[in-house]
Amino acid sequence: MQNALTFFRTQLTDMLREAVRRYRRRRLGIGNYQTWEYLTPDEILADTRCIFVASTGRCGTAMLTALLEHDVRNRVWHKPAAELGYPSTISYRDFHDQPDRIAELVFHARFDMISDAGLRGYRYVETNNRITFYLPGLLRLLPHAKVIHLIRDPFAFISSGVRRKYYQNSLGDLSRIRPRPGDAHSDDWAQWSPQVRCGWLWNETNQWIEDAVTELPANQLLRLRAEDLFHDPATARGVLDFCETEAPERLIRKLQHNPVNAQGGRGLQYSDFSEADRMLIRRLTPLRKKYGYSLPDE
Repeated sequence: MQNALTFFRTQLTDMLREAVRRYRRRRLGIGNYQTWEYLTPDEILADTRCIFVASTGRCGTAMLTALLEHDVRNRVWHKPAAELGYPSTISYRDFHDQPDRIAELVFHARFDMISDAGLRGYRYVETNNRITFYLPGLLRLLPHAKVIHLIRDPFAFISSGVRRKYYQNSLGDLSRIRPRPGDAHSDDWAQWSPQVRCGWLWNETNQWIEDAVTELPANQLLRLRAEDLFHDPATARGVLDFCETEAPERLIRKLQHNPVNAQGGRGLQYSDFSEADRMLIRRLTPLRKKYGYSLPDE
């Protein structure tokens, strides 16, 4: 009986919340198609406000999603129907030096979603971390887009990745990058442990983002540490300001006190790793110093 009451209470709350969102959308005049018959795809893209969250994943994208989707003017995608998992690894492997080719690929993958949001008056927001390896192409198509570079402590990311079976012959490994053939670490890959591979993934993904946003104007880039987002209300408000969006203080407090998609149980300890693995992780994660992180033995 108690479970049934809880279920119906949840359903009623969701229905009321959606009704309020529909009312607010009508008040703001969004949600209905604008005149588009004579617009070219380039004009539609130029008129659509976009924000992309670039990250390794496992670093607070679910929290950002919950924060940003509160504003009815945002159309937020965290797990779109086409997440582009395996295709994103092809973008990394085969087209890393061909941003125009990446732009062509991501146009086919995302134009319908972006144009639908823009023509309805929404801001398009994607927090799906797979979009990271399309970032050079996205910025060719949408030079006015904003980018949030979300970063997490490297050891916390490594620990989370290992516990989630990264690089341990899981199906999800199809969607994770690995050194390109002929790269400096391609011959070492087979001998590396999952934790060393996760360390390489952390640095390589963040370096890809660094390279992609090199020429992005300062007012279009927000570099954000996940730990600050998790605990500092001022950081969350800074995100809202950057995105020109709104959310109440009570939502910020709720998200910071009750983390979204948090991983339970005992985490890995740095002492669980061999000394050889620790040395490799130190060597493979030089960006940690730029972002103000240190490993547990430093």
